[in-house]
Amino acid sequence: MKTFSHVIGDPLGLHARTAGLLVRESAHYKSDVWVKLGERLADGRNLIDLMSLHAEYGHCIQVEISGEDEESACQGIKKLLQENL
Repeated sequence: MKTFSHVIGDPLGLHARTAGLLVRESAHYKSDVWVKLGERLADGRNLIDLMSLHAEYGHCIQVEISGEDEESACQGIKKLLQENL
């Protein structure tokens, strides 16, 4: 399992456009992608789950990736978040 943290840098927080980008990126991989904020956990392939986190500017999310292509998934998702969120 690969894990990393990301601090939300977008003043709008994790909104529909960036959540959609994350869903599309997660769909490219066979690995499971989970995003955690506090005690709340969201499936990285589910837009409604991601939006229900209510991740706002300055919040630190945890991303957990596990599966056969977790290394490439981790790199791709980390890059997406750094560039868009």
